[in-house]
Amino acid sequence: MHYASSVGAQLQQSYRLRVLRISLNTHDSAPLAVFSLSLFTSLHQREDVALLTATLPELGFAPDVAGRGRLPQAFTLPPRIVRALKSWLCRGADAAQPLWLRFDAPTGLLAAVAWEQLLQPPLQVPVVRLPYQALCPHIPARGRDVVICLSGAPGAPGAPDGGAWIEQLLAQLPADLPEAPTFHLFADAPLQTRLLALKQQFAGRIAMKLYRPRRQARGRAVGANGALQWIAREMTTCQQSSVDVVHFVCQGERSADQGRLVLSAEPWSKTGTAARAVLSAEKIVSFLNDVGAWAVGLSAVGRGTGAASMRLLQAQIAMLRPGPVFVHDLKADDGKSVDSAYRFLFAPTHPAPASAALSLCCHPILLAEADTDAASHTQLTSFTLADKLADLYQASAPPAWLVSAQRQLEMLAGELAHENDPVLVDGQQSARDVLFAAVDDYFHGVLPAAALQGGHHASRRHRH
Repeated sequence: MHYASSVGAQLQQSYRLRVLRISLNTHDSAPLAVFSLSLFTSLHQREDVALLTATLPELGFAPDVAGRGRLPQAFTLPPRIVRALKSWLCRGADAAQPLWLRFDAPTGLLAAVAWEQLLQPPLQVPVVRLPYQALCPHIPARGRDVVICLSGAPGAPGAPDGGAWIEQLLAQLPADLPEAPTFHLFADAPLQTRLLALKQQFAGRIAMKLYRPRRQARGRAVGANGALQWIAREMTTCQQSSVDVVHFVCQGERSADQGRLVLSAEPWSKTGTAARAVLSAEKIVSFLNDVGAWAVGLSAVGRGTGAASMRLLQAQIAMLRPGPVFVHDLKADDGKSVDSAYRFLFAPTHPAPASAALSLCCHPILLAEADTDAASHTQLTSFTLADKLADLYQASAPPAWLVSAQRQLEMLAGELAHENDPVLVDGQQSARDVLFAAVDDYFHGVLPAAALQGGHHASRRHRH
């Protein structure tokens, strides 16, 4: 994304953020991680106040990987870096404000580093990652549906032992949010018995629905796409609702500089030797758009470097679409991480999570006192259905296909806002106008819902 670096600078200026820029210097014989801290001084001007470096071995990497080799089991940070940052961040009235991380190209594997675990405890401030897009997605004012996809990938290397991790996560789901969400649990067959017991244990405190996987026709493996089609079918067709948040609780892995999720390709299998379904960022983003989700969470289970791989995936997802993305490291969990993540998403006044086990990437508007962001509002109103959706939510929740269309328009809006080609911009606006007309017809009873559903599925085939 050619404009991603400018987005970080614009957001810092607009919200007067304290930003630590992180990049990889590969020009020297030994690659260096470069840290540049910039603050707003008493003169109300942004200043670069500290320029620091560390070798890759000081961060835990092998000395010759140039940021592209094997991920370490544990990350480190030289004490001199922490002391320098602390000396600057503890000054002034904004000493408790979050420290925002901005990754500038080239980054190598630096986005995989657990910066929150290295910085949050000693600095005692929330550590948040800046997004790569200026747009903040349209967030519905009503309706709260969360899909949690749990997959232990039994039999796979590094798979978690037992099911204690399930209770560790579900026990943290908040029960006292202003509008209590419904948690829709999709899990592999070997996890169903444990989940059913936990569902009964939490009955009356948390609204949960448990879905049992169904064997596909002819018993064939469903593959990476099919593993998600089961969830999309249940939510958008059977439940007739869009989703707010999708939370994957599974293993993560890395291929080159790309993070991926690992699910069971046969979630109905009880043998514990099911084939794996590997999900790339593109497949995940396509699924999130299909179900209408505006946020996504990734929880790493099992041994190895799954959380680090998920942080790479976090950056990839944030580059492809707007919206909050959080990564939760179960190995570093403090018993409150998941609770604080959901409170941040669903309680408007809740501050940024200050948990070393969470890596959060989000738009600063979600932590600001302002109601709107000018750049984001312009993109939403120029290229998406945001205004129309806001009106519809006053009466009832729009159908899932309409929210899905909104997510796909949001994903394109950032690119189009920076395009100089008027044909592309006019085309996007024309597409939005066609959808506006269809929406009006739908809600005034001119077109039957079935016709629009058919048109929606046809549009999916041509969305790229």
